[in-house]
Amino acid sequence: MLHIIYGPEPFLRREAILKLKAELDTDGSLQTNTLVLDGRQTTVREIMGACDTAPFLGEKRLVI
Repeated sequence: MLHIIYGPEPFLRREAILKLKAELDTDGSLQTNTLVLDGRQTTVREIMGACDTAPFLGEKRLVI
């Protein structure tokens, strides 16, 4: 599943991410399965690799 959160309002983007995290964290393992990348310095290959990595001891993985 892919969610794209985009817009000029940092507050609304942050709220959308917090809501998504709450929905995804059904088993409490999302904290260890969340990776935050800096899009200004990250290559497409790194993003794809992060997205293709299986979650560690959990059901879901979140790449921001």
